[in-house]
Amino acid sequence: MDWVHAFSRDKVGTTGANFLKISPGARARGMGEAFVGVADDAHSAWWNPAALLSLKGMEVALAHELWLETIKQDFVYLVQPLYPDAIGMGISYFWMEPMDRIDGASGPSGEKFSAYDLVGTLSYARPWFGLSLGGSLKYIQQKIDRTSGSSVALDLGILKTYSHSQWGLGIRNIGPSFKFGNRSHPLPLTTMLGLSYYSDKVIIAGELDLPIDNAPSFGIGIEHKERFGAFHTSGRVGYRTNTVKDLGYLTGLSAGLGLGINRFNIDYSWKPWGDLGTTHHISLRIGFGMTEAEERQLTFLRRLERLKKAIKEAASDREREKRTEELRDWLGWIAILEFASIGQGIDPALGRELTRELETHLAATGLVKMIGRKYVDEAMEEERIDLVGFPGKKTLLSLGQTLGAGYFIMGTVLKTSELYEIDLRLAETRAGTVLVKWQYSGKKEELPLLMARISKEITGHPGLEEETGIQEGKDKSLPQRDKISVAVVRFKAENVSESEATICSDLLRTNLVNMQFFTLVDREYMGTILKEQKFQQTGCTTQECAVKIGKILNVEKVIVGKLARLKDKYYLFISFVDVERGLIEYSANRNFGSLDKMESIIKNLSRKMALEVVKD
Repeated sequence: MDWVHAFSRDKVGTTGANFLKISPGARARGMGEAFVGVADDAHSAWWNPAALLSLKGMEVALAHELWLETIKQDFVYLVQPLYPDAIGMGISYFWMEPMDRIDGASGPSGEKFSAYDLVGTLSYARPWFGLSLGGSLKYIQQKIDRTSGSSVALDLGILKTYSHSQWGLGIRNIGPSFKFGNRSHPLPLTTMLGLSYYSDKVIIAGELDLPIDNAPSFGIGIEHKERFGAFHTSGRVGYRTNTVKDLGYLTGLSAGLGLGINRFNIDYSWKPWGDLGTTHHISLRIGFGMTEAEERQLTFLRRLERLKKAIKEAASDREREKRTEELRDWLGWIAILEFASIGQGIDPALGRELTRELETHLAATGLVKMIGRKYVDEAMEEERIDLVGFPGKKTLLSLGQTLGAGYFIMGTVLKTSELYEIDLRLAETRAGTVLVKWQYSGKKEELPLLMARISKEITGHPGLEEETGIQEGKDKSLPQRDKISVAVVRFKAENVSESEATICSDLLRTNLVNMQFFTLVDREYMGTILKEQKFQQTGCTTQECAVKIGKILNVEKVIVGKLARLKDKYYLFISFVDVERGLIEYSANRNFGSLDKMESIIKNLSRKMALEVVKD
């Protein structure tokens, strides 16, 4: 290999089996062939074998296409997930109608000859430490009249997926030289690096290709999808630079359309080739097995399990906090609709009690962001929604937009003779898709324990079920208690600004409200009362001072604290004081390098305080 001239136009025409460069599928072609970082359909066996893992069910892609002049291409690719791995296979066949054989100066001989190119592919992919890895083994054959050649090649791919983006790396056509007749030429080895950003409707992709027999080229593509129930349509446009120098700037352009119903898709692409003409391609993609709703369910559950596992296996508190924030940000805000009580003789308040029970468990984990019951009830009243059971998609969407909720938990409690049947569902707001179902039956005293189990299934955290000893065979119900009245005194500032200390105490106050166990004294009201009593709250850090404030405000607990800075570190000290007994029930101190960490530390401290209350 002459690496000095590789990846340049000096090497044009030096490789063999160049039909290996022709990509399959109208979808990718319409996006400027910027697909190694997208590759989420059956064509991934060609584009990036690591992306086989992106498919949620078996899919087949096939086409019969007309290229320039009389060249035709037939291909079929099949991908089958074998969780957690995936396999694929495919065959691509280029051919042309028989042509007249011309023997030198004598002209046409009256005989015909044919030509074809054949590629058979076997692919495999598996996950590895957060990456998707894949490879394709290819058998290559070419024949023109009486001359033929064959070889084998290997494609390798890597794919890394994030919440709204992914990158892919591929190396295509690794293998020995291709011998055709008496001549041998290296295979058209190409390295590809692709990036993509995607949302529910839009994919934006870019790709850099480094071929050994030509200059580097770049492609960019955009796909926009709209859904109308079971139908969906797509518009695509792309640009690739590999043909621009020889055939003109317009030849870099491509465009395409897509039409689908459920798992059946038709893709079309258009591309100009300058003086050579224009090509129009149509290909089909057919999915088997799961519906689109089932795909969304599997995607949700896979990611949820991956994030829960990452939190559980975190090697340090810092890593655990990072993974916890990732889970919270991904789930967004969750709202629980009050469960409906159904059946003769059932207490109408039971559904409401179990709703509060589940809210308490989820809030105590500190792993989800709960929308308060007050706001949910107000939104339902504003939207004039009176629910019994499960709302429809339009209702969920409307209510979700009002509340800013990404997910809803809803359900029913049905009484049948001596048993109670619970049917709960977690649904996605945007699509109205039910992602998870929980169905249990049991005696009334067992229902609170079931709420704890459901909370654990969602977050992977034992929450109150384990940390308070509420487990099967022990206590079957959560302790019932009124909310505890608490006052949070503005934290003392040492070597930090007063505003930074105030923000810290306000964050604690907000998080304690979300824990569902406390009634917090309003900050302005507290300031007014203390001012009337001529009591200065700033600088209050001792338990004696906390007890005095607690008696003035007539609350059960008072929280005092201090935010200090020494050199390049912040230090937070908090004391949770029982007013009646005059004792510090809980104290904690934390240090952190920047104020960016303050919010996650306050969240964890709030959760620990809530658990201390439940244990009492």
